Amino acid sequence: MSISALKTPLQAIQRVFIEDEVFGLTLQGTVQRSGLYRAGLTEGARKAFQSGLKTKLTKLLEHYRNEVDEQQHCENIEELANRLSAEYAQVLPNGRIKIGHAQKALNLYLKYIWCAGWIPEPPHCPFDRIVLQYVPECKNILWTKLDSMADYNRIVECSKIAACGKSLSIWELEIYNRSQQRA
Repeated sequence: MSISALKTPLQAIQRVFIEDEVFGLTLQGTVQRSGLYRAGLTEGARKAFQSGLKTKLTKLLEHYRNEVDEQQHCENIEELANRLSAEYAQVLPNGRIKIGHAQKALNLYLKYIWCAGWIPEPPHCPFDRIVLQYVPECKNILWTKLDSMADYNRIVECSKIAACGKSLSIWELEIYNRSQQRA
């Protein structure tokens, strides 16, 4: 449901608030201890990047109002990385956002929006340290260093085996919930 489809002005401002909170959580999960930014950046440069990321995620979200297949999802991750790299090279180490950061941002954002019931189940889950520990072939992969779609696709395929027939989104949600109970 888009903001314009909401019935009352109150519902619209509530939706904007929740979307802002979801983005804040997504940003925190994507940048925290991940080496996303170039050293010595000003707060203004970081804010500009964050605003651009939010705009791009919000725009991509429209594709997910209906079910998106894996191929399209992978293309969206790669496009997100390429566009952010082109527009914010001065903010990023080596002038590029890695595939690992792009997948984490998009997959985490979609996870929150899906859990809120606003979109159908996304094709993938956010791949991070916690999830990769459950994938025997990928335990030594650092998501913050991941920078190829071939490696990302390998993680997806190995994760499907580890998920034993569950969708990646459900599988990851169960892993996340178990990890929170231990914390």
